[in-house]
Amino acid sequence: MIENIQLRPPYPVEAVNPLSVVPDPGEMGQMYIGAREAYPDGMTLACASPHKPYQEVVAAYAQESQEPGFSDVAFFNNNFAVTPQDEERFVTEPGLTLDEYTLAIRSRFIRPNTELGYSDTWLPYDLSVAGAGRFCGQAYLWDGYHIAIGYAADGRWDLVRNIVDNNEHQINQFGHPLNANAIFYASRAQPDYVSHEVRMLADRFGPEVLVRYLPMLEKDHMGYWMDGIHELAAIPEDGKAHAYRTLVRMPDGTFLNRYWDDADGPRLESYKEDVELGELVVAGLSGVARATRLEKLYKDLRAGAASGWDYSSRLFKDGSNLSTINTTDLVLTDHNSLMAYNEETLAMAYEAAADVSGDDRDKCLERAAMYRKMASQRVATINKYLWDPEGKIYRDYNFVDGHQTAIVSAAMTYPLYVGIANAEQTFGVAETVARDLLYPGGVIATTTENSTQQWDGGERNGTRSKNVWAPLNWAAVRGFARMGHILLATEVGLDVEPLFQLAEQTRNSYMNGIEVAYDKYGVIPEKHRGDDPARLANGGEYELVKLLAMPGETYRAMMHLNVRDAADHLPNRRSS
Repeated sequence: MIENIQLRPPYPVEAVNPLSVVPDPGEMGQMYIGAREAYPDGMTLACASPHKPYQEVVAAYAQESQEPGFSDVAFFNNNFAVTPQDEERFVTEPGLTLDEYTLAIRSRFIRPNTELGYSDTWLPYDLSVAGAGRFCGQAYLWDGYHIAIGYAADGRWDLVRNIVDNNEHQINQFGHPLNANAIFYASRAQPDYVSHEVRMLADRFGPEVLVRYLPMLEKDHMGYWMDGIHELAAIPEDGKAHAYRTLVRMPDGTFLNRYWDDADGPRLESYKEDVELGELVVAGLSGVARATRLEKLYKDLRAGAASGWDYSSRLFKDGSNLSTINTTDLVLTDHNSLMAYNEETLAMAYEAAADVSGDDRDKCLERAAMYRKMASQRVATINKYLWDPEGKIYRDYNFVDGHQTAIVSAAMTYPLYVGIANAEQTFGVAETVARDLLYPGGVIATTTENSTQQWDGGERNGTRSKNVWAPLNWAAVRGFARMGHILLATEVGLDVEPLFQLAEQTRNSYMNGIEVAYDKYGVIPEKHRGDDPARLANGGEYELVKLLAMPGETYRAMMHLNVRDAADHLPNRRSS
């Protein structure tokens, strides 16, 4: 256990345009389809190292692919080296308890920054990678936070600091934290928990942490998520929504956010899947109509990957089929709750800076007030567009068509998680979760839908299940407990005991699901089935990743979490 750390200055880096590093396969895109005959996962191809500069390989493909007897598999094997995934290093000796296993395996998910491959963006400190198999190479944004909560529970603040400082490096280099530290991810982010990580450190080591990371937090939020705010605000009011990159001006002139990816075309790591879906979607179209539809589809697929829910029926226009994905038309409940938390954190950081800034005190307080106002306005806009007063749940909103979507999802717990719900909203969400999403094997399922997507029930070989993921369960447990303590302190006479009981039930269910899966398989998979955790979960565009760091570290955080501890949940300690 390492309880003390020293804050480090930002690691020097020059700013880079993300689009300048994203690989463009050009005509070689066909190779990423054909070479899949020999490789089961597109991530293997995307992470491969070329034997000569990438553009020279692209040029070679353009020439050689025209020759008789050309083979995409042979070309790939001749021009790229595949990095062995070495999954065995993630498997520990048998006979360990789950508590022992999660501690024993932790170091094997930490990758020295001196061992990065061709496709990886360099980071100054050792990486907490997401898992084995498909995700063994990179540190992912929202995985990192849910790994950090396990580190924090065990007092490994040195490892939490590494995650935060690596995120800071990405923000200073690319303008935002990356989906993960790979060049093919450089054009998009993921659910942004950087402010949560900073607040974790601040809760433990004091408000000077907020001041230290203030420039990074502001660059991330205002420079990326709120980019275009002045231009959008200047558009004459016309009762319509207008969007630029991640930012959406709603019809009433207020602002929410959407997920976005600045790059175009198929994702390199899922090239074959994206191209095949594109051919299905544009069947019968030609010319401009075909090109426009394909451009929109690829942008929505990329933005859907940025959401972390890749993929879910909540991102589909018809609520069922991936071919109707319309991520860039949606403002999502969980996303905008995290953005409100960013703004609250920035206000806190400027208030902390005011205490030590001397002559700049008034300026700091002015900035703090600005962010408090932004957060308040966002909460009001969330309540206007995302709260369903009849169903008494939060829903996503299609700002292009002008209506809430129909999908019931666990994203509704995020306003509780960040502490912005009122009593009616809290109890409405709690009732729906307990009735429709809570399973004895673990818990908060993603949606009420059954589909072939891994962020729904998931279906493979005719079997359907209710898939369970760590982030949604952490948000639900923390959300029910947090709002229980907030309402207990602010609503005289209100019975909040059901919220604490639901938090405990959800916590225990999630932990039980992890324990059952571990007892059966000896590992902690990326997701498990809520209805039957003894059976492996399924669905999605890639095979189940059987070793993932995030659920194990979330389990450790759950072990240490006392939902009835007011000091850990009241507003002055809303950290994680």
